[in-house]
Amino acid sequence: MRKDAREVVFKVLYSELYTSADEELFSELTKEAELNDAEVKFAADLLEKVRSGKEKLDETIGELANNYSLERIYPTDRCALYIGLTEINGGEVPFIVAIDEALNLCKKYSTPESLGFVNGIFAEYVKRNKIA
Repeated sequence: MRKDAREVVFKVLYSELYTSADEELFSELTKEAELNDAEVKFAADLLEKVRSGKEKLDETIGELANNYSLERIYPTDRCALYIGLTEINGGEVPFIVAIDEALNLCKKYSTPESLGFVNGIFAEYVKRNKIA
């Protein structure tokens, strides 16, 4: 399922916040999650899109997170935002699905307070970019 593929991407991105990119980790996680070929491709494509757009994503998150420097945002929240914003911008899934999937990652890996914060960033992004 794509949900599992997103979770693999989330784990790789989280790891990359602390260490350099490790393609072996991606391979291990996709096997552990028992992703099929289409899901592995989806995960690899999403991961590449996040990596290539990370500088812009950081800039966007920084602009939307009033009174928070990027460093103050929990790493788990940043990873969920990276995935959600990348999917919103990619247009391959409806924006509401991208947001919901990212919020599910927050529910699973972050704090209860983070959910509202991350949802607020998505809401402001959608509003500013007239997506809805």
